[in-house]
Amino acid sequence: MHTAKVSPCRFIDALCYSVPIEPFLVNAMPTLLTQLPGLIWTTDRELQITEFTGSDVKRFALEKLNVQGANIAQLVPYIDVVRIYGDVNDIAEAHRQALQGKTIICEASFRGIDIWFRLRIVPYLDADDTIIGCLGTAFDIYQNKHIEHLLEQREVERRLTQQSLDNARTELEQRIQERTVVLRELNNKLIKEIEIREQAEATARREQAISEGLRQVALILSSTLDLDSVLQRILDTLETVVPHNTAEIVLLKNGALRVVKFHGDYLNQTYIDWMTETEFTVDEYPTYRTIIASDEPLLIPDVLESQIWRPQPNSTWIRSYVGARIAFDGHVFGCLNLSAKTPGFFTEHHADLLKVFAAQAAVAIRNAQYHEQSQSLAILEERQLLARELHDAVSQTLLSAHMFAESLSRIVERDPTGVTEGLNYLRRTIRGALAELRALLVELRPASLLQANLKTLIEQLAEAVASRKEIDIQLEQVNEYNLPDTVKVVVYRVVQEALNNIVKHAYARQIVIHIQHIENSGIELCVSDDGRGFDMRHITSDHMGLAIMQERANEINAHLTIESRVGIGTKIVFTWTPV
Repeated sequence: MHTAKVSPCRFIDALCYSVPIEPFLVNAMPTLLTQLPGLIWTTDRELQITEFTGSDVKRFALEKLNVQGANIAQLVPYIDVVRIYGDVNDIAEAHRQALQGKTIICEASFRGIDIWFRLRIVPYLDADDTIIGCLGTAFDIYQNKHIEHLLEQREVERRLTQQSLDNARTELEQRIQERTVVLRELNNKLIKEIEIREQAEATARREQAISEGLRQVALILSSTLDLDSVLQRILDTLETVVPHNTAEIVLLKNGALRVVKFHGDYLNQTYIDWMTETEFTVDEYPTYRTIIASDEPLLIPDVLESQIWRPQPNSTWIRSYVGARIAFDGHVFGCLNLSAKTPGFFTEHHADLLKVFAAQAAVAIRNAQYHEQSQSLAILEERQLLARELHDAVSQTLLSAHMFAESLSRIVERDPTGVTEGLNYLRRTIRGALAELRALLVELRPASLLQANLKTLIEQLAEAVASRKEIDIQLEQVNEYNLPDTVKVVVYRVVQEALNNIVKHAYARQIVIHIQHIENSGIELCVSDDGRGFDMRHITSDHMGLAIMQERANEINAHLTIESRVGIGTKIVFTWTPV
């Protein structure tokens, strides 16, 4: 007998895969079967178990099941089939399928025993390859099953976690989407608010700049009263308010219009000659008729598309126009014309600005005209005053001197010693007349008032008064002072008015004129008299030339005080300090 060692795996291959079994394996089969891992069983064609062996029978104490000789169908209640690979329902059906030549693989466990097996059931063939039963094998797969179960749990946990993550991600994406929508709406709202705010700020800055510009315009226009200077400054400042290529000031006088001031980039000599030499009526040009008749400005974005535009000589380059009338208190002075070479250059905003500017220009022009009228009236009044002064003062003094000179011949015959006194009186009278003439010349020639020194001017005033009224006039510290021209003129006028008041109302015998320096390079003037005085409670500031002196002092921010007592006299104090 052959005694070679037999491998259990070699025998298992023979059992499971119908590998031919060598003769020596047959004798060793009982021993080998009990050593084989797992379980091994055979059945006949009636599915009666003919053999049930293997190492796991003892391992798991399966002898108590008493399956030897039992029918497979009887074991169905004891075996839980977990997974069957094929179209079978239970372990008995699996054996019946094997009897038909099929190989059945499944996983199962014995009830009550926490053991898992992988079963393989194949046809059991005899030497003639006739199926005589079934051959089954089962191997312990508990560790694998445990691991698989753990893996399944991990998979379930993973899927749950993944589902939670997916849900969380979906919810987060939804929240992000919702938040994005909200943020987009807020961002759009913020952008709109920023745009509105920027527009408002830009408008405010523009309006502030315009307001400041117009304020500066008002200051500039009101800084002079000379009409020609005012007209020139209107054109100069207009460039800072409304951009343009050319500008014209057209004034209305006696029903006729005339261009009095103009400037621009595209003016040619023919156009300039026409403007400076031509007068025209309002009806000749529909544009002027429209502007003069309305308080609103006239805007023509493109003159080629306007029915009322009438081109002036050599002005075909003009494509855009805006004009506004110059009017104040219902009186129309003329209009302002602005032109541009670009169609659509002027807008409603430009028209509104020009309207406001024209209103300020009207005030400046009106003030200049009033100033010219007042200057004319002042000259006329000054001439009338000088005529009265010549009649009342110089003429009377000279007449008195003439009469006294004629009487000297008779005085010589009666009292030769009295001639000297008469000559002295005549000399004083003539000197007084000369002083009054010099004072009148100062009035006729204002420039001489600025050229002469203050001491000389006051001495002339004092000498003229003294010669007329025989008043003792004392000059104290009346020297030459380095004063601004405006201050020197005011000091002279205050002294002049004070002396006139004393001569007319005070009946004084003595006058004292005192001038001295004070702190900060200032000056103090004091004119006092011993006349009859007056009650300050009963005399208002507009009497006896007081208002004139006060106005003079206010012109240079000086201070003027008047003290007077009845029967004692009057004292006028004038104080000026540089700012």
